[in-house]
This record gives sequence, C-alpha cells and structure tokens, in this order.
Amino acid sequence: LGAKTARAGPRVMGIPGLLQALQAVSTDLHVSALAGKAVGVDLYCWLHRGAYGCAMELAQGQKTDVYVNYCMRRIAMLIHNNVRPVIVLDGAHLPAKRGTEDDRAARRREMRAKGLAMLRSGNRSAAMECFQKSIDVTPEMAYQLVLVRLPARSRVHVETVERTQRRVQLQLLPGLATAATRACCGCDSACMAEREPR
Repeated sequence: LGAKTARAGPRVMGIPGLLQALQAVSTDLHVSALAGKAVGVDLYCWLHRGAYGCAMELAQGQKTDVYVNYCMRRIAMLIHNNVRPVIVLDGAHLPAKRGTEDDRAARRREMRAKGLAMLRSGNRSAAMECFQKSIDVTPEMAYQLVLVRLPARSRVHVETVERTQRRVQLQLLPGLATAATRACCGCDSACMAEREPR
C-alpha cells in the first residue's frame, strides 16, 4: 500500500455496505496531505492484514512477528509523513454480536482443519489459502504490538473503542482524529470519525 490509501479490500467485517455508502463523502488521497493531523487506525484490521503473510505459521502455532512488523511499517509511514497515528483497539465482544462471532469462529476452525489436511497432502498453496481464511486476531497479537513494540514510538496515541466513543461523546476529543483511515487501515464502523471538522 505504500503511503497511499486504497479502496476497500476483500475483508468484509463490520456493517455490510458501510464503506460504499460513505463513498460520496470520502476521499482517496496521499497520506502526506494529512501532515500535522491525527488519523484513526483500526489496529485489529492492520493485524489481520499483516497476519495474511504468516497465516501458515499462525495456523500451526509457530511463533512469528510478521504481523507486528507489518503494522510497525505502516505506523512508521504515517509518522514519516508527519501524521500522528491514533491506534484504536477493539473492545470486548458485544452480546448482540455473539451469534456472528460464533459463526466466524466456527468458520475459522473449519478452514484451519481444511488447511492442515491440504498441507498433509502436500498442497501448500491451497493450505495457505485456507489458513488465511482461518486467521483470528487475538488480544495476545495486539499485546505484542501495543505493549512490546509501540512504547518506543512516543508519537503514537492508543485508544480503546469504548474510551474513544465515550470521550468524543463528552466532547473531550474535538479534533483529535482529523480522519479515519479506510482500506489503508481497513477501517470499519468502530473507527469512524464522529466529529469530523472538515
């Protein structure tokens, strides 16, 4: 992706059709156009995209930091362009989404089992495809980035979804996030800017 935003990718999460509905009020631009501003980043989506590159290792329980390096490169890109990342973390699962989460978990287990079978039969490319569909971004993965690697980056601001929404509602965060990244960071509804001054 480099330093340029992109249209929505293959990941379908959050509210179906949300990004398409917002196309009329969103803009593709080079990240340097946001110099001096803060930009909201959906960290779990970045972790998910980064995990695509090490899906086979994750599916087999092997240690890897490929997903962390993926996120750090994008954070470095924002900082290089004088953009302040506001990293937004998912909160706890919502009771109303339990059915959806259960379905997703079952699908991930199914794809992992299918991938392991493909790997045993020697079909690595088919196995990798299945493993990529079995990725589950865990709190441990976020921990590796937020508490192990990010502390050295003093210009990175970390928020939980609940805390961000609460502070915005109390008007304690006016103008903190000038923009919420879309497909570059894979923004879903949790990371939408509620008080966009522009």
